[in-house]
Formats: sequence, structure tokens, C-alpha cells
Amino acid sequence: MLLDQTLNFLKEHNLKIDPSLDEQQLIDSDVIGRLIEYAKVEKKDTVLEIGPGIGNITIPLAETSGHLHVIEKNQKYIGPLSERCSSYSNITLIHADALREPYPRFNKTVSNLPYRICEAVLQRLKFENFDTSSLIVSSSFAEKTTAPQRDESYSKLSFTAQLFFDIKIVENISPDSYHPQP
Repeated sequence: MLLDQTLNFLKEHNLKIDPSLDEQQLIDSDVIGRLIEYAKVEKKDTVLEIGPGIGNITIPLAETSGHLHVIEKNQKYIGPLSERCSSYSNITLIHADALREPYPRFNKTVSNLPYRICEAVLQRLKFENFDTSSLIVSSSFAEKTTAPQRDESYSKLSFTAQLFFDIKIVENISPDSYHPQP
């Protein structure tokens, strides 16, 4: 059902998704629900979402949180995303690069991060003060951040991630949960 809505929205706004630019839309409502549940988002929370695309996670987040800051870099999504979010007074849409823009105050992050910026976002988040983060990242990135010491995949990234965060992999997401599939 969310796939049909996504395809219709993309067609209506003449949007073309470019997978070479890490553009995939999460289209599994159950996965989106669990992503938000993992962060334990409530009405008292101010949430940061990075890279919302057309807003498939944004709308359920807005309905669950007290306030939602959304940072989207890609100009082609700004107009359609603004239109889609227009009936929500608790969303602040920020058209900026999430690797350069100062983050507004937030206490939780929930995002399906563009894969190529996962490490850079993690490096930025280590300087932020927040309670919980629920992020979808590539399996290779997740494995690197959770690798135990003396494991062949343990690296500086593993050390940094584990020094600043209590990281765990809670589930693997099927490629068919995305349009287009990664």
C-alpha cells in the first residue's frame, strides 16, 4: 500500500529517484513503525530526521512526536515534502546539508540515513546531547560499528562508535522494503 502511495506521489510531483545518489524510499509501514518504536518516540520528544526524501518516515514521526526537525539537502524534494507536511504544525523543514548545518535542539534521532553519509553523521552526533537514536544504516556500516575488539573488522570507526554510543543491531531490513531496492 505504501509502495502505491509512494509511486503515485513520485509521479504526481514528477520526481525521479536516483539510486546512484543513495536515493531509496522506505516503503514498508511495519519497518517504519518499528524504527519509531525503537527510539521510544513520544509527544514530549523533539526529534531530528536526516534525509527524509518524500517523507514516508516523516509523517508517522510527526504524528508521534512533539516536534520534528527535518533536514533535507536535495532541492527536488523540498517542494513536495513541504506540501506533504503542510498540515503538520510540529514540523520544521530545513533545506540544508546535514553534514554542515548546525543541528537544532533535539532529544531523539530517527532516520533512514543516506548510506554514503552514515559515518559523517555518526561523527557529528558524538558532539550532540540526545537520549536515543534509531537509524537505518547499511549492514556493512552496522557491522563495522558493532565489531568487537580483536575482530578483523574492528577499526577506528568501531572504537569511536562504541566509545560514544551504546550501539546494537536490532534488525535487518529486507531490500524489498525500499523503492527502488538497494
